[in-house]
Amino acid sequence: MENNLSKLKKFCEKKKIDGYILTTFDEYLNEYVPETKKRIKFLTNFSGSNGIFFFINKVFLFFTDGRYLIQAKKELPKNFKIFDIAKKNIFEWIDEKLKYQKYKIQLDSRINKIAFVERLSQTFKETKSKLIIGNSILVDQIIKKETKIITSKAFFLPKKYTGFSAKFKIKMLKKKLVGFDCLVITSPESVSWLLNIRGFDLMFTPLVLCRMIISIKGKDQLFINKTKMNKTSLKRLNKLGIQVIEEDNIDIEIKKISKNNKVLMDKDSPFYFFDLLKMNKLNFTLGIDPCKRLKAIKNDIEISNSKRIHIIDGVALVKFFYWLSTKAQKNSFNEFEISKKLEQFRNQNTEFKSLSFPTISAVGSNGAIIHYEPNKYDSKRLTQGKLFLCDSGAQYFGGTTDVTRTVLIGDKCYTNKIKEHYTNVLTGHINISMAKFPMNTSGGQLDAMGRYALWQRGLDYNHGTGHGVGSYLSVHEGPQSISKSIINEPLKKGMIISNEPGYYREGSFGIRIENLIFVKDSKYENFLEFETLTMFPYERDLIDLSKLSRTHIDWLNKYHKSVFQNLKKFLDTDTRKWLFEKTLPI
Repeated sequence: MENNLSKLKKFCEKKKIDGYILTTFDEYLNEYVPETKKRIKFLTNFSGSNGIFFFINKVFLFFTDGRYLIQAKKELPKNFKIFDIAKKNIFEWIDEKLKYQKYKIQLDSRINKIAFVERLSQTFKETKSKLIIGNSILVDQIIKKETKIITSKAFFLPKKYTGFSAKFKIKMLKKKLVGFDCLVITSPESVSWLLNIRGFDLMFTPLVLCRMIISIKGKDQLFINKTKMNKTSLKRLNKLGIQVIEEDNIDIEIKKISKNNKVLMDKDSPFYFFDLLKMNKLNFTLGIDPCKRLKAIKNDIEISNSKRIHIIDGVALVKFFYWLSTKAQKNSFNEFEISKKLEQFRNQNTEFKSLSFPTISAVGSNGAIIHYEPNKYDSKRLTQGKLFLCDSGAQYFGGTTDVTRTVLIGDKCYTNKIKEHYTNVLTGHINISMAKFPMNTSGGQLDAMGRYALWQRGLDYNHGTGHGVGSYLSVHEGPQSISKSIINEPLKKGMIISNEPGYYREGSFGIRIENLIFVKDSKYENFLEFETLTMFPYERDLIDLSKLSRTHIDWLNKYHKSVFQNLKKFLDTDTRKWLFEKTLPI
């Protein structure tokens, strides 16, 4: 890493610039990026999915959120200054430290969001420094290594999984484009949802790297590496009236858009496309890509499939945790081996396609690293009396899963404080599960329900309570969420969202409990509520019943009964008996 940072220093000196800003995004602003696009990891060794690297005047700075602070301290070189963006973000640091310095800082237009670049530009302007926005990615000129072109074939998902045909979705989308002549879609996730196509361009998210221009009157255009499409796929797209064009030609086609046309583009697009529209003096508006809201609301077929695949996933989880409690502890497996074993159990079902993110398999103090990922050579072993936090998920043709359980290794909990913390987290989790709320309620208005029991003891967790989840697509999907962030996006019937309060003690342990839930109509008029999708019991040995209300206990018993009834017929005698005991009324 030191060598790569030295190369960066020398390159900046040669270019006569004083610094460089790099984020974790790739050209598509993906959360989980291909290994060849992990540019921050190449420079700094940081492997998380959210961070900003800032090299300025021979100083290395790193900004990240609460999920990655401990990880950043562990992975980054010792000479880095690390900041929690909740306490000081990059804009505040620049405003405070760089006034009247007249530095020249470079940033890449292709791998940064519009709002981020514009705010940086304004911040630097106010400090008398200059932001140089480059169209070629600076760090790639340092890496200078060949990358394989991804040519895995795209495929179409059958209607039995999607519920709606691509033709119907395009029609729905165009109805949302009132007042516009065309929509520039820069997000592969939106295109994959719209056309019902999936692929293997990313390890954990089955999307196809591509972009689109939707036209109200002219032909819709798909920009993609054509080697990903076979003849049958091309014919199918042609029937939909879609012109397939090599992805690199999107610039040319954007330049052809009439200046009389009203163009819509998502405000979270790469700055490069914003600049392209502006340079060509097109009449455009930055708004929200309508695909985001349309795909967030799952139809009845998608919800039905999600229920089905959560039973499949639940069976794998029961088999895994039964193995963990009866065999793994005796043989003292390590975190990495345990994560691979869970993947094997999921892989026993033919509908399993991949993980939905790297499994977080964490023993003891590693559980406090919110997005910890074990490696083959340096993983902790199971230890009696320690907590084991396992956050994992899978991709199935019918949907996407994401589940976290924290369990006790062995049968002895050495401190009542652990039970107290677990029960507080469980209380918040059940609060969200039981919530009934008026229509047009946002997730932010529910967030405190997940934190309340912790807040009463002066405690909190440094991440959101819930994120949206796709349907055999991204495990982290917007625009809905449950968090402290002021996101005025109402929760709507059909949305799938996670429910994952936690509590973490750095250097000691981590506790998180997570289910996926979906929004449905309540029995009360103009109200909504949640139904739980995830099927796996909670850790009985860590629950302090004296701290749960009768209402919470009733909900817990009802949930456990549902878990056993849904999973029992898929289990052998020993595993069924284990699950029966885990789901007995408390």
